[in-house]
This record gives sequence, C-alpha cells and structure tokens, in this order.
Amino acid sequence: MASDDGNHGSEGCRTHRLAEYCLEHAPVCVFRTDMTMPKMTGDVMARQIKAIRPDIPIIVCSGFSGWINARAMEAIGVSAVLMKPVLYADLARTIRQALDADS
Repeated sequence: MASDDGNHGSEGCRTHRLAEYCLEHAPVCVFRTDMTMPKMTGDVMARQIKAIRPDIPIIVCSGFSGWINARAMEAIGVSAVLMKPVLYADLARTIRQALDADS
C-alpha cells in the first residue's frame, strides 16, 4: 500500500510467504503487524521478518497488554509496541521514531 508521499507499507502481508515476498521485492521501510493473527503471532512474525531483513524497524500492535513482554519484544528486535486502539497521530509518531532510530 502506498501513501500519498510514495512510502510503502505492508498491511497486505498477512502470511509468512506473502510477507517474505513483500520484504524481498517491495520497497518496505517499516513493518507494522498485529500481535494476534489467525495463523501466526506478532512475535513469531517479527522473528521471521528480522531473519529476512534485520535492518527493518518493526512495530507490533496489540489490544491485550498482558500478552506483550517488553523485554522479549526488544530481544526480538521490535522497535515499538502500540496498544489498540491506535490513533493515527500515535502511529505516525511511532513510525517516524522507528525510522529515525534506524538511521
């Protein structure tokens, strides 16, 4: 998905195979995923993304704070965790911080 400024996101990358394809063939600069998904949890997705692209910042969103272990997320290489509901301003600020920290 491209935004007005030409940046690309990976919201359509819901499975590992599709995520792998997107990371290898699309100009992805940050990856946002959910902690709870039908076939894979966000921490597993983050590990797999880091195996493909260790340089990419990852943002994990969750509606259940009890499922998030901040130290574990940091150890995986997750740049940030956002609690739902997520405001666009918070998402934009978090993406900017993740990209700035990566550079």
